[in-house]
Amino acid sequence: VFLDEVGVSAQSIRDEFFSLGEMGKKAVLISYMWGTLTEGVDYKDGRGRTVVIVGVGYPALNDRMRAVESAYEAQFGHGWDYAVEIPTIRKVRQALGRVVRSPFDYGVRVLLDGRYTSTSAKTLGKYSVFNIFPEEERAEIVDVAPERVKYSLMNFFNDIRKNNVKGNS
Repeated sequence: VFLDEVGVSAQSIRDEFFSLGEMGKKAVLISYMWGTLTEGVDYKDGRGRTVVIVGVGYPALNDRMRAVESAYEAQFGHGWDYAVEIPTIRKVRQALGRVVRSPFDYGVRVLLDGRYTSTSAKTLGKYSVFNIFPEEERAEIVDVAPERVKYSLMNFFNDIRKNNVKGNS
């Protein structure tokens, strides 16, 4: 298990993580939404088969962010959308994109928060982030009850093995 944390070299974590994978071993890399290992790193060729995003990952809602939100609100309206929500979902989408890097890749992307579910727009209203995703990405989201996530992952990877899908190893 590798943990991307402040004060630890992201380069060394990435190198060790990739090294294990190249030796055929399995590893878990834990990072955070605004960390250096969630964007700009290519997890191609089987270097990453699953990404799990826990929570929505909003940036720090400090005085600076509130000022940016207020400026957007004054200029365009929808300050929260422009300053916080849209950049946050962009980060989520970048992190999701780490898994499947080519038409030959396969992997699982897990959004672990009720605000991502298709039913959240009705049940959570403005707190839902489901409708912020582009329509084609919303169509790919499959709601799975928390107690079924493990079995859904097992079924996916068992189907891959059974069908002998190679992908980018």
